[in-house]
Amino acid sequence: MKLAISNIAWDLQVNSEIVPLLKDYEVKGIEIAPTKVYFEPENVNLVIIDEFKKEWQSNNLELVAMQSLLFGKPHLSIFGEKKAETFEYLQTIIKLASALSTKALVFGSPKNRIIGQLDSRVAYGQAIEFFNALGEKAIQNGVFFCIEANPVVYGCDFLTGTLDALQFVKDVNHLGVKLQIDTGTIFINNEDSSDIIERCLPYTGHFHISEPHLNLIGNQDHRYIAASLKSLNYQGWISIEMRNNVLESDVLSVRAALDYVSKTYLQ
Repeated sequence: MKLAISNIAWDLQVNSEIVPLLKDYEVKGIEIAPTKVYFEPENVNLVIIDEFKKEWQSNNLELVAMQSLLFGKPHLSIFGEKKAETFEYLQTIIKLASALSTKALVFGSPKNRIIGQLDSRVAYGQAIEFFNALGEKAIQNGVFFCIEANPVVYGCDFLTGTLDALQFVKDVNHLGVKLQIDTGTIFINNEDSSDIIERCLPYTGHFHISEPHLNLIGNQDHRYIAASLKSLNYQGWISIEMRNNVLESDVLSVRAALDYVSKTYLQ
């Protein structure tokens, strides 16, 4: 397994303190939230993109994934009258990812996929059509989407369980659309982790190590999940997803998370 971490775990002002930690724990990848780096991801120029990529490459870190793709865009939705605008915006994210040599685009965005009063069968059909077309755009640019289940407690009402997301990925049936496994979702939904991982891993494009509500990694017992990944000889990325400000210092929380994950998943 290859270890990555999302940059939502720290304030960018402490980058200089975080990078040595990443080296100490042999982290090889960085996952980014576009709006944490660029105020308007759709308008950033290629020079700035290239500078950002080279900055991480100089520290031997690969930009492996993007998350929070629709953060700051509460008006967008994959359903209804806003789906065309949403599709257009996500195409700019695809191009940004391609320019950064980032492969996996994690689609969570619980508030941007609320069905509401729409008939569930109609919504499912719209989503299949949406991601089939989006997957095609992704493949054309050398990237792929990873569909993430979002539990009901996150305000979501579409694909709220990991097996729901798995079935959706199977139904989309496109190389540009894979599954995202999230341990926080497994814990919140009390899902059978060994069954989930065995059934889902062949369709998985990315893997988040997280806690419910993105709390400090290690509050839940990850040993069974780690054992399942090891038994199936998973060789892909495992990416720590944790919000910042979970301890008095982001440096302390990142160190604690890296220490727990290294000992639990990589030893």
